[in-house]
Amino acid sequence: VFHIHVDYLAHFMNALEVNQGQLPLYLGIGGSLWTAADTHFGVRIPFGINYIFGDVPLDIFAEIAPGMQLIPATDLLLEGGIGIRYWIR
Repeated sequence: VFHIHVDYLAHFMNALEVNQGQLPLYLGIGGSLWTAADTHFGVRIPFGINYIFGDVPLDIFAEIAPGMQLIPATDLLLEGGIGIRYWIR
């Protein structure tokens, strides 16, 4: 199975205060493409929280992403994840 998704995220940088780094909430919209026996395409609306380290362009995150599969058939989806992101600045 191959799965890729691309999201545009809007970060709310001042939502939560921390002593070091930043702890924003985020909301976004994106697309998802995966292959199994068939090729599937859908849309997703991720929201979550991430911790951005002060001097390093890295963050750790937890998110949930409700969405809808559009191809080959319409179906509701619920995705989620935890991970590390590298920021390209």
